[in-house]
Amino acid sequence: RLIGRFWCTLSEVCYSRAAAQDDPVSGLYTREAFLRMAEGSLNESYAQGEPVALAVIAIEKLRELNDSGRWEVADELVREVSNTLQRKVRMDDRLGRFDGSRLLLLLRRVDSELATLIVTQVMSRLAALCEDQARWRASIGVRCGVVGSGREKPGLRTLVSQALSRCHRARIEGVPIV
Repeated sequence: RLIGRFWCTLSEVCYSRAAAQDDPVSGLYTREAFLRMAEGSLNESYAQGEPVALAVIAIEKLRELNDSGRWEVADELVREVSNTLQRKVRMDDRLGRFDGSRLLLLLRRVDSELATLIVTQVMSRLAALCEDQARWRASIGVRCGVVGSGREKPGLRTLVSQALSRCHRARIEGVPIV
């Protein structure tokens, strides 16, 4: 019984760690876990002289689904968006859920131009998924803000802040990507 108890305790510790690191709906890193993992990736990229790009992807009107009591539909939409993103990122890129409707994507070894091409392709797939009104029975959209590191090597919080600002600008200007 003692050995059985040990394995149960170990299992609970593993579940606890996963709960602190993984968002239960999207399966992506939580904001805290993303910031920790992305910080390491960013430092490694800068040490190797590689550029990085960060994108904030916002699922618009997701809150309306939640506010109208359609939580299952909202969760399914977030899962679908997350799965689409996970299929497109490389092993050393980082992907996390920033908050209820926004996701973060850190792309390593890409400059701003290449990042924009990659994000444009991803956004077209996400738009096709999210804008399926027959499936979601709601008018859902996606917007994105992208920022590259350039030569200045900004910190992660600066990149996130700039990408959030650009995502907000995309919404104001009515364009999918800024």
